[in-house]
Amino acid sequence: MRKPAFLSQGDRIRIVSPAGKIKPEKVKSAFELLKAEGYEVIVGNHVFDNHFQFAANND
Repeated sequence: MRKPAFLSQGDRIRIVSPAGKIKPEKVKSAFELLKAEGYEVIVGNHVFDNHFQFAANND
């Protein structure tokens, strides 16, 4: 099995919410922590979308 290389400073990390909705303050703290570690952090376009307890609906 091939294993990917470890992340390095300057690597890009995208924050997404594929299933359940997440709170903006959780994303902010994660964003700040990862940024402080030297990563390029991108928050996905629909991270804060929600449909009841889910991240979004099926439309």
